[in-house]
Amino acid sequence: MNQLDMNQLDMNQLDMNQLDMNQLDMNQLDMNQLDMNQLDMNQLDMNQLDMNQLDMNQLDMNQLDMNQLDMNQLDMNQLDMNQLDMNQLDMNQLDMNQLDMNQLDMNQLDMNQLDMNQLDMNQLDMNQLDMNQLDMNQLDMNQLDMNQLDMNQLDMNQLDMNQLDMNQLDMNQLDMNQLDMNQLDMNQLDMNQLDMNQLDMNQLDMNRLDMNQLDMNQLDMHDAASRAPSELLWCLWIYAGWI
Repeated sequence: MNQLDMNQLDMNQLDMNQLDMNQLDMNQLDMNQLDMNQLDMNQLDMNQLDMNQLDMNQLDMNQLDMNQLDMNQLDMNQLDMNQLDMNQLDMNQLDMNQLDMNQLDMNQLDMNQLDMNQLDMNQLDMNQLDMNQLDMNQLDMNQLDMNQLDMNQLDMNQLDMNQLDMNQLDMNQLDMNQLDMNQLDMNQLDMNQLDMNQLDMNQLDMNRLDMNQLDMNQLDMHDAASRAPSELLWCLWIYAGWI
């Protein structure tokens, strides 16, 4: 094979099954002339192949050993993400800017491997994300569309209430039992939106509540009875003044 002039050979005439791939000088082969369907990918030395010369549409991704491929050489636009085994891909090697997030199966991605700083939250389908897998400390709450988040899926203990825009939160969706009232800025809350039946009066700091904003008809005074006598008297005094 060292004596053959590859430019002189008619590749259509060669029986690829007869060729010893170890004997071929891949630099001499014209990849445009090779029928990739005839090549045994197990025989090819991926280090010798010029990935720029390969037609990715012709390659059988199931035959390629992803560990052998240099991800920097692959054109992600040419790869069929449905064919890639995400378990085989080294997420550290992938350029997240090159990946089409619409093509990725979020169930296949290991969220621990993803660099949340690299992800474009506008591209992510929040319905596809498993909120239990997301590290809320890594998420930029300013980037999240609160309308897209399923509040039932969020662990309120993980959310930094100082980062949340209370105007964006649907108070009807919040489980008041999960909220730490000490973390809430009462000045930010729209008291008209709060269901007073859902509020645990034991958790509310009466000194922080704006009594002008509270609808006394909505307050369950039976709840207040469990509070310290001084607070109960104070509530009754305010109530009498309100009436």
